Amino acid sequence: MLIKKIELQNFRPYVGKQTISFSTDEEKNITIVMGDNGSGKTTLAQAFLWVLYGDTDFKVKELINRVVRDEMKPNEKKKVKVDLYLTHEDRDYIISRAQTYKRNYTTVKAENVEFSISYNKDGQQEFLKPHERDIMIKKMLPHQLSKFFFFDGERIKNMSEEIEKGKSREFADAVRGLVGLTAIMNAINHLKPSTTNSTVIGRYNRKIDEGGNAKIAELSDRINSLQQKYESLEKRIEELKDQIEYYRKDSEQLKLRIASYAPAEKMQKEYNKLKDEVAKLEKVKVDAVKTFLNYFNKNTPSFLAKPLIHTSLKDLAEADKLDKGIPDMHANTIDFLIKRGFCVCGTKLEPGSDAYSEICKALEFLPPKSIGVLINQFVRESQDRTRLSETYFEVFENSFRRIREIKDQISERQAELTNLDNKLLDVSEVASLKKRQLDSEQKEKEFNEELREKILALGATKSKIESLSKERDQLILVDERNKEYELFRQYAITVYEELKNSYDLQEEKTRQKLEDYINEIFTDIFSDALSIKVDKRYNIKVSVKDRSFEGNELEYSTAQNYSIIFAFIAGIIKMAKEAGKNESSSEDDYNVFVEAEGYPLVMDAPLSSFDKTRIKNICNTLPKIARQVIFFIKDTDGEVAEEHLGDKIGAKYLINIDKSFLLAEIKER
Repeated sequence: MLIKKIELQNFRPYVGKQTISFSTDEEKNITIVMGDNGSGKTTLAQAFLWVLYGDTDFKVKELINRVVRDEMKPNEKKKVKVDLYLTHEDRDYIISRAQTYKRNYTTVKAENVEFSISYNKDGQQEFLKPHERDIMIKKMLPHQLSKFFFFDGERIKNMSEEIEKGKSREFADAVRGLVGLTAIMNAINHLKPSTTNSTVIGRYNRKIDEGGNAKIAELSDRINSLQQKYESLEKRIEELKDQIEYYRKDSEQLKLRIASYAPAEKMQKEYNKLKDEVAKLEKVKVDAVKTFLNYFNKNTPSFLAKPLIHTSLKDLAEADKLDKGIPDMHANTIDFLIKRGFCVCGTKLEPGSDAYSEICKALEFLPPKSIGVLINQFVRESQDRTRLSETYFEVFENSFRRIREIKDQISERQAELTNLDNKLLDVSEVASLKKRQLDSEQKEKEFNEELREKILALGATKSKIESLSKERDQLILVDERNKEYELFRQYAITVYEELKNSYDLQEEKTRQKLEDYINEIFTDIFSDALSIKVDKRYNIKVSVKDRSFEGNELEYSTAQNYSIIFAFIAGIIKMAKEAGKNESSSEDDYNVFVEAEGYPLVMDAPLSSFDKTRIKNICNTLPKIARQVIFFIKDTDGEVAEEHLGDKIGAKYLINIDKSFLLAEIKER
């Protein structure tokens, strides 16, 4: 299939009729359509799906342009239409799909859809009949395969998530469809043994049961019951394999994530230790500062007053007032003696007498009027203070030095904390990751145990079915009426087994060939240090080359996943193209669906997740494999793509859109 042109009319932001003609040149087989985000590139990609299959991935299903819709008058009709011009098997076709919208007074409603496929025959336009249209679309490109040839960033994201979960069902369906294995698989399912009338062998089993022989009927019931159990076991085994693969994959990825945190965990412990040390040092600093301030407040006045005290003591020593007082005598004692009238020695103290005059003089030097006593007390206290202030500066200096040392230690640890903080990963989720990893391991173990049990039960059930079937077959052969049914049933079983064996062989060959192609292309795009394995269930595994030990699979990155998808798509295109050209295919090859001319590859925003090196690799690889490539890309990616695609570009377009994102215009560059 080769796409020549697409015409859009009132389709989403595209008002009126707008056209893009795609390059069909064998050498310049690239068409680039550039535009900013939101300009309508995804709409163009969806237009292909709508015209071919009548379906889109739009959340809002209304297709008519909003400006056109809002300007419609009551009872007015407008048409949304997409025409796709393509070549298939050397014949030109026009595929058209149109949706009519009609406005009533309040709303606009979608009405009938028109779908047609026409071609030119002898100058006349011929239209395919309704029942022929679906057959022709399936011949051109079945809907279930279209996702691998018409896809956008969201499709890539979904495929990427499938790869990470270890599930690749879409990949398996694509391969089987492309090489015709789906038809063989459907034939096998149509024939296979079953307890219902939905299969050929099942219907013959029922016919034999109706033969009237009670023993045959009893054996048939037991066989049918066992067959149901067998099918249930087969289904459960497949489910278990999926679950085991999922939890194995999850466990491996969690191990890798946990391992990546190991250095950070060590740093986290060191970080926590440093924080504790800083907290302790801060407390020590607070205590040291408090002690220092208490000492300062208590002793600084004495230290500062020391020179004054020395001067004062010198002056007082020279004064004649230090020895005038009577030790331990108080003025109150003298007053008592005067009132009593005689001294302690018995001498009368009469006013005017010499004794009375002498004792009155003593009042001048005794407390509380005694200056000498006060001076003596001051001298003693001053001498004590000067002795204490002799060590003041030394204590002051040592205390200050201790505080400075503590501050330096805190600063050093703070610097280490800052350095660790810059390097440290958030390891708060490590415990959660470890729990999840242990849970996944436990689940895998439980499912493996159940799988072993189910496989043993499956074998035992099969043996029992075979034993009962032999017993029943002997009774059937006695009944002439059942002989013919049994003969036909055996024919059906033989055909079923032959088809199944051939299918298994062909699928293995196909899977191996696909794996080789994917690795070849993946190496060109991503890395030659990695290899891809496609297992029997079409699960994708990426490993380091030349390493076969357990657990050597890698944690997937977005670019790696996308590279796998590109390699897969390019691989199936290459496989289909080569198979279609191979006219000497053996009878064992079931390549009933491929076509020699290949398929187009229409990709919306395919380069956004890659660096410049991988964009270059993709641009170099895909045009060599696909017959026709159509890129819808951002303006920023367009410059890089143009740089690497160079002479492979046969057509270029630019989408301009107004600020309201309601009207888009396609212009050829």
